[in-house]
Amino acid sequence: EENYAFIAELAQFVFGVASFISPLVYTWLIHALEPEVYQQGQNFLLDILAKVTPVTLPWVSLYWVFTALLLAMLLVVSFVHFPRIELKDDERSGSSSSYKKLFRQKYVWLFFLGIFCYVSTEQGVSIFMSTFLEQYHGIDPKTVGAQSISYFWGSMTVGCLFGMFLLKLIDSKRLLQISGLLSMSLLLIALFGSAKVAVCAFPAIVLLLSALFGSKGIALIAFPAVGFSISMMYSIVFSLALNTVAQNHGSFAGILCSGIVGGAGGPLFVSLLSDTTSLRIGMLLILVFMGYITFIGFWAHPLVNNKTVSLKELVGFKNKNKILK
Repeated sequence: EENYAFIAELAQFVFGVASFISPLVYTWLIHALEPEVYQQGQNFLLDILAKVTPVTLPWVSLYWVFTALLLAMLLVVSFVHFPRIELKDDERSGSSSSYKKLFRQKYVWLFFLGIFCYVSTEQGVSIFMSTFLEQYHGIDPKTVGAQSISYFWGSMTVGCLFGMFLLKLIDSKRLLQISGLLSMSLLLIALFGSAKVAVCAFPAIVLLLSALFGSKGIALIAFPAVGFSISMMYSIVFSLALNTVAQNHGSFAGILCSGIVGGAGGPLFVSLLSDTTSLRIGMLLILVFMGYITFIGFWAHPLVNNKTVSLKELVGFKNKNKILK
């Protein structure tokens, strides 16, 4: 229980790495399989994909890559011997009565809505980012737009690394409050800033590079970016939820996982609002999602807080001093 937020953040890190790589692979395949660019015999992988991909639909090649990855994953999992896990009674998926009992609790719906809002935020920003940059700043969605999406997920990956570190030092509720307020500020900068600021406000990696090599004004305005700042939200909300109850954790986890439907519902709401107004106004709905997640950081009262240590203990200074003595 006390390490759940950290472990969930580690899982989010792996997710972020794959999401960072995927748009880059997409951009490369789209370019490499263009009739004017592709040359048979230059690349074995491209030759295979060219045979099974329609010339006019180069993006279909990505689905063949996904298929190969899925087969590889099934093969690896079939040979890995996972240790047998004995679930506690409160970790098992309970009977219908346990679900009925949970559904009568207000905090269950509040945390479910928190997961819904987080996934709505994550997918809402990543899905509409490229379209927004194209509509308001004339940026090509197939090149710079796709790269911006990749940088968004890359910044989330970097944020997860920082999150795993910070969760060992700071209370998770406080981190959720900070990341929520920061995310809302960055989203506003991204939506109402100039083209250069908008591109940088979404991906933190671009901002980190600008901080190192110049354009300090941009880094100060938009750093550390939406992807970076929301990276800790999911693991913290999920952890706070499970640590709020003393029993029926298995059933409650199932209810929380159902909140992932926000990945479909959130963008739908943004789209509906955008159709009647504008994309900029529609994406302001994500601000509401972020605001609710931030609100959780103030009212949540978990039975078990995330385990924290001092900075000296984390980096090993304390143990080193003992050895020296």
